[in-house]
Amino acid sequence: MSEQLNTPKDNTEIINTLIDKIDEEYRGIVEDAEAKDMDLEIPNSTLAHAIFLSKKIIKKTEKELHILTGELTELFYNYIQDDIKEVAEKFRKNRAGHIQIIIWDRDASRNLKFEEFLEEYSDVATMKKASKDTTNRISHFLVSDAKRYRLEDFHTKDDLENYKVHGTANFCDPDKSGVLNDFFVDTWNTI
Repeated sequence: MSEQLNTPKDNTEIINTLIDKIDEEYRGIVEDAEAKDMDLEIPNSTLAHAIFLSKKIIKKTEKELHILTGELTELFYNYIQDDIKEVAEKFRKNRAGHIQIIIWDRDASRNLKFEEFLEEYSDVATMKKASKDTTNRISHFLVSDAKRYRLEDFHTKDDLENYKVHGTANFCDPDKSGVLNDFFVDTWNTI
């Protein structure tokens, strides 16, 4: 089954099937890198890969999760929201840690399910919106504990809707994660 073009945005069964059908070799590489905190750059070229990697990275978060995105697209964020919620619950229980999200596009469409999550976990999760003029030049990313990351290649909204978003991830690259994290923090502090 091809992940390209004809997958309906609201069809969770198809997305879940695609995630279940991730090649065993790829799955093994990701799970090995995760378990051993390997410094290994892992490419991802499908929506299923992106969701699979993001879920793994998010679950390893101990102190801080930073997400920079164009908008909270249901196509992606509704599949990782439960993992983000688990991290928020851990932060709340431990009374330590935070989730911060920057939305680049001030005019982005709303994701009501995710907004409900942010409201429920406002003590450990916050979101800010940047100005519209920054949307065209930044790749989206998430950084966990300034140690692990998933970084998307630059893409348009049409690319996302057609499942053509590529990127890389790493479970133990404090240098690159630190650069992304510093950029995030600097941006957060100027919004």
